[in-house]
Amino acid sequence: MILAQREAVAELYEARRLLEPPIAALAARRASPDEIDELARILDEKAREVSAGRTGFAQDAAFHTAIAHSSHNRAITRIVTTLMDLLAQSREESLQAPGRPERSHRDHRRVLKAIERGDAGGAEQAMHSHLVAVERLATGRGSRRGAPLRHHAGC
Repeated sequence: MILAQREAVAELYEARRLLEPPIAALAARRASPDEIDELARILDEKAREVSAGRTGFAQDAAFHTAIAHSSHNRAITRIVTTLMDLLAQSREESLQAPGRPERSHRDHRRVLKAIERGDAGGAEQAMHSHLVAVERLATGRGSRRGAPLRHHAGC
């Protein structure tokens, strides 16, 4: 049961790695000034939470969801919201690791800076780097780049 759960979490992180970097690129091309301000506000709030010794979990999820919203694609927003919900426990646990909230915040700032510049490639790369680091921490292994997706019966 635990192994099946671990594999499911790894597959969800793989999905995030495949989906969220191009979504960040889309947000860099489409985000309005108000949406960029909202991303910055979320990260300012997260900084206060992290400085107070908390994880900033709620702001972490809000940041990823706000990026999806900034893509101006409702289907993308729903998909990212669902991924955030499905991975809530794993993400909260990974944010408990020493130094992780600070690292996550720095990663998020890099993503935001690229979105502010309208740098789609930079936003995509910053998000990819962030997700690889998070996946490694959450699953105990890095991404298996180039590894084919396994098809499971019933998928």
